[in-house]
Amino acid sequence: MRLRSHAMRVAALRQLLVVAAALGTPVVAALAACAADDPGGTASDGGSSDASLLGESAPPDGEAGVPAGEVCGDARGLEVGSPWPLRGGCPKRGGVSAKAGPSAASVKWSLPLLAGDGSPAIGADHVVWVGTTEGDLLAISPGGAIVGSLRTGGAVQSSPARTASGLTVVGGLDGKLYGVVRTEPVDAGADGGDAGPAPNRAAWTRALAPIASSPVVGGDGTIYVGTSDGKLVAVAGDGAAVKWSATTNDTAGSSPSIANDGTIYVGSSDKKLYAIAPDGNVK
Repeated sequence: MRLRSHAMRVAALRQLLVVAAALGTPVVAALAACAADDPGGTASDGGSSDASLLGESAPPDGEAGVPAGEVCGDARGLEVGSPWPLRGGCPKRGGVSAKAGPSAASVKWSLPLLAGDGSPAIGADHVVWVGTTEGDLLAISPGGAIVGSLRTGGAVQSSPARTASGLTVVGGLDGKLYGVVRTEPVDAGADGGDAGPAPNRAAWTRALAPIASSPVVGGDGTIYVGTSDGKLVAVAGDGAAVKWSATTNDTAGSSPSIANDGTIYVGSSDKKLYAIAPDGNVK
């Protein structure tokens, strides 16, 4: 009876989603690489009108609690106004965005990149952030132009996250977690030449171990990420310290998610699912 009751609830929910989509209500927005695992300054939009397609939304109420049924969890640690601040869209990796998605499957632009191992994040300024296997973290305008880059010491398989402080946080196979600031492009000058992408700046780096996992950000700004030496690590939002690390034995780069009550869940190559309390204790 329980199974049937659950199935009926799921069917009703699916009906509701279909009706909402038919009415034009933004329900779910996902990027193509979301399913693959193992995800500053004000920036210019490159003169493109694409930014308006992402819609507008009100900032979250910082005083409100997290309702039990909230599909995204506590997003206060993520950039306000970002349509897709990290892999999965929110701390619970729910695949949900408050922004309206595309109404037609037309390709606006494409950019040849060695970036198939991670998925992009989109800032509130509509700049797209993605890592490459060549070791770069790239900032791309809504029109498809590379407007900033940071060279790391190894391939970037981790998917970046945009934080409430305006940083782009990403892990590298060079063993470092990066907090990156967007650098404004230099004016082209009187000759009108292309100045090229600006070099982005690492506001901080934290040496851990090789990282293929995609970081998630808690409501208090704490960054959680897995390392290839089998640890889930909690790093302060300003990168100043490692708060704790918990042994998960994972070497495959599983990406953590955060429940409404603050519990961090992460899978492992040891064939276990771990539930870890915000203080680092394995529940």
